[in-house]
Amino acid sequence: QRSTKRGDSSGTWTHTFSLWCMNPSVVFKDLAELSLSTILTSGTLSPMNSFSSELGMQFGTSLEAPHVIDANLQVWAGAISNGHGN
Repeated sequence: QRSTKRGDSSGTWTHTFSLWCMNPSVVFKDLAELSLSTILTSGTLSPMNSFSSELGMQFGTSLEAPHVIDANLQVWAGAISNGHGN
């Protein structure tokens, strides 16, 4: 990018060079290495094979359901503060 400030009478230009990483596996790999488990949930992650490939990760366990759930009966959200052995 090449830009100058409006009203700058000196004619000084600012140059900016930006690199953007468009590969999600680069970031996801670092996140996966920091955690013991990763839970990804969404209504749009299907098919899981291509999603797994995009993240550069093979998931040990995955679940795909071809239906819409009843949020009042089938959803639980919580935080587990202690695991096995405290």
